[in-house]
Amino acid sequence: MAIVLYGRSCDPVLQYFCHYLQQQKSVVVFIDQDQLGTHITLDQVGWHWKNGPTLLHQDIVSVFNRSASLHPAISYPMAQQQYHMRAWSWLDYECSMVLNRPRFMMSNTSKPYQSLRVRSCGLSMPRYACLANIRM
Repeated sequence: MAIVLYGRSCDPVLQYFCHYLQQQKSVVVFIDQDQLGTHITLDQVGWHWKNGPTLLHQDIVSVFNRSASLHPAISYPMAQQQYHMRAWSWLDYECSMVLNRPRFMMSNTSKPYQSLRVRSCGLSMPRYACLANIRM
């Protein structure tokens, strides 16, 4: 039974938590959301790595979700967008033990979502903001 960490590989919180869980002798699988649709795929059975193993959904005990929404300035291939939507749907409605379900953290009431949307309305980001996972 595995604990899944889902998000970006550059996320220091996920890196720290992964290290901590490994010290506790937990079985940890990191799924890099940036590889989804290119090197990792997802279906009703599980997560599949290109030329590699499959992680069955039934073997997942819990998920710590730190995924980020797709960057609005990047044009993602349709297949990759669909895999992201499938992953968020799985995290929201199919997996029973998820910390940080996407429907709550990517809602229009979340501050990161609002700050990304403000750009599409012709407004600028505030000069000062508290952001996570950004290297200065």
